[in-house]
Formats: sequence, structure tokens, C-alpha cells
Amino acid sequence: MVRNYYHLTSLAVSGCLLVLLAACGPFGSSGSGPTPTASTGGARATPTTGGAASTPTTAPMPATQTACPPAGSARAAIFAPLVLGPHQNIVYLFNQGTSSSSYIGEIKRYDTSTGHKAIIVNSPKSRIIDAQISTDGQWILFTTLVSGQWALQLVRMDGQGLQTLHCSMNEIRSIQWSPDQKAVVFMASVSVSSATVDLLDLATGHLQVELLEPTTGGSIFASVATWLDDTHIYMTSYGTNTEGEPQSLYALDIAKGANQHVSDLIKVFGYSGYCLSFDSSVDNSKLFVSTCNAYLGDGPHFQQGPSTIIAEPVLGGPQTTVYTNPTIAITTVRVIYRTTMLLLIQNLGGDTSHNGLWKMNLDGTGLTRLTTAGAGQMSWLNVTSLTWSNVSRDGGMYALKISSNNGTTQALLIGSLGGTSPSAFATVSGTGGVGIVGWTTM
Repeated sequence: MVRNYYHLTSLAVSGCLLVLLAACGPFGSSGSGPTPTASTGGARATPTTGGAASTPTTAPMPATQTACPPAGSARAAIFAPLVLGPHQNIVYLFNQGTSSSSYIGEIKRYDTSTGHKAIIVNSPKSRIIDAQISTDGQWILFTTLVSGQWALQLVRMDGQGLQTLHCSMNEIRSIQWSPDQKAVVFMASVSVSSATVDLLDLATGHLQVELLEPTTGGSIFASVATWLDDTHIYMTSYGTNTEGEPQSLYALDIAKGANQHVSDLIKVFGYSGYCLSFDSSVDNSKLFVSTCNAYLGDGPHFQQGPSTIIAEPVLGGPQTTVYTNPTIAITTVRVIYRTTMLLLIQNLGGDTSHNGLWKMNLDGTGLTRLTTAGAGQMSWLNVTSLTWSNVSRDGGMYALKISSNNGTTQALLIGSLGGTSPSAFATVSGTGGVGIVGWTTM
């Protein structure tokens, strides 16, 4: 997820991109889809702040440290509550520069009610890589790359309390914050095929290796994907000599303790292809998995139908086919409500007329188009599947990244799940780039 970023306050330059986003009718279904409602219940539901018996107040941040802790260690996170406002805000990454001396990494916030943009973090001479918003919407966890060293950092949504929790000369990637906000899991990578899965206890600063890298040839290599609940983490696997997209899906149970081996993982979904996406229902009772026909490794690339979405228990079991289509490539699925999912269709070559973002009922009915991707254009939802990573806290809007011309032109869009055309709030061309972090309120 390494990206370079640049920001334009004027949206006029994005008009050429938005012409490509006109909506058209659905295919393969005559349903219209449900009326969006905010999800409730389960670890992935949108949380609330405060309690019925007290009035929440914002507390000043205690002193924090931005210097790296000693090598191989971490420090406890320092939290002070922030009272959030009523406006839906999308948080996004914005990096610019072509070399370490010219990098400027920023985390920004866009208020969808007022159009106001605020800089939360400005990090000169560094790039901001991964970032994730906490369950309560008050905090942002992110990684930076400064002078060849990786740092795991934390900041409050108002820009206060910037702190460095861990540093490493090895790459820190695929950071994922647990739903209860108590732990962070991430990959500590020496190379693409050499990494451990590390777990950080935010209350104590205790850092431990949770999953050891494979030690024998031919073993699978597992990569962190997302938390299922407070003790289970979904992992995608690769063969050690294979390139391309994730192949199979596993679950790591942190209740089993430190220094686990690949053999300790729970196999959830077996697959031998290169097109796999998944997400769990908001109540964590079902797992939805999509597959398509694709190859993105060495040699000619292709991505096409058939595509199938199946449902099964979240840790594996009997499968039910939810939706299938012989010609389209469904590359991403994200469950956003108790009854609704988003899906991305992205055929490479052949019939690309259906490419773009769609929504569909979890039972496979009501397929409804939200955006249309033009020729040479690609679309991305947030790689993190937590509901607020892709959909606003009130359940009314989505965020989407698009790029054209081999990534040289990028834009971030917001649109209504009711079906109105999306609009760009950040656009860049050239050496910069933009990325979605997720939604909060301010």
C-alpha cells in the first residue's frame, strides 16, 4: 500500500474524471436494493461515544513522545477522550514528493457538510503509508517511512497527541487495529517472502511475535488481512514461490498465545486462484467470499468472469452460493449493513461496460449500479473492511478511489448510497497520490 500523494483544493480539474462516472442501469437483476440504514450490533457496527449516565468531555492530551523507543521494543499508547461533532468527515492520505528530501506526508479530514479541509498530521521528509481509524472514531493509527526507518504512530482526530509506538528497520505493513481498540497486529517484513506477524498491546506496550514465518520450503506464507473479532484475525495466504493475489483464507486465534506456526492457523476457505475477496457480516455470523478468473503474476495479466459469491460460517463450514455471473470479474466485496454489500466489478479486457461500484443485497438480489469506470480507469475501496473504512458513520455515503492513465491521475470520490452521482474532493496528477483512510464525525 505504498502511495505518493498530492492535493488540489479546486475540484474543477477533476471534471474530466467525473464525466466517466455517470450511473447506468443494473444487469442480471431487476431489484432496486434496500434503503440504507446505519448498522448496529456486532464488533463491526458503528460505535457510539459517551454513556447515558454522563456527558462526555474532551480532555487535554498529556505529553507524548515522537522519538523512537529502543530497538525491538514498543511503548504504551496514551489516550485522552475527544468529543466528536455531528458532521460526517472522510479522512484521507495525501503524500507528495519524489525523494526522501522532498517528501511531505499528510493526513487530512474533509467535512462533507461544509466542504472544509483540515490537516491532522503533516510529516515533512516522510511518506505516510498505512492508516486506520479507531472504532470510536477518535484516533488514527498509521505508519510512516522516515530516512529508511519505519514507525508506527498514533494521533487524535483533532491533531493532538502525536506519538510513536514502535520503530523498525524492517517494513511495518498491513496494520490492523482490533475492534475493542486494545491491540494492533501488523506484519514485520524483511522481504516479500520473509515476515512475522507481531501483536502490540496498546495498554502496556508489550510487543510479541504472534505468528512465526515459515521455516520449510513449500510452506504457505500468511499475510494479515483484517480482524474478525477481538481474538481472531483473517489471514490471506500465498505459496512461497507464487506471485499474484491472495489464494486461500485462514484465521489466526490470538488466544492461543505467541510464536504460533502456520500449522496453528484455522483454514477458512481454500482457493487456488488469484482473485479472492471477502468480508464478514456485521453480526459476525457469516463470511462472504467472492472469486473470479484472474492472473496477475508474471506474464500476461487477465481478470474476467466467471465470478461467484458464496456465504459460509465465519470460521469455515457449509457453503451457499449467493450470486454468480459468467462474464464479470467481482474483485472486491465489502459488507456495509446487515442486508447490503458493496462490490467492485473490474474486467481487464473484453467487456468492461459493467466496471465500477455496485451495491447488492446479501441474498444476491437488488444489484444496483453506483459508479461507472471509464476506459483505462481502475477503482478501489479501502483495503480495510471495517464498516467505517468505506461508509460514513450515518450509513448514507461511500468513499471510493479511482485512477486513470496507469495511476498518473487519481481522485477520491464520495457518493450517496441512495444512488446520486459521486463527486471528487481530492484530485492529483503526476508524482503524487491519494488514499482513503475512513470515516468519522467532527
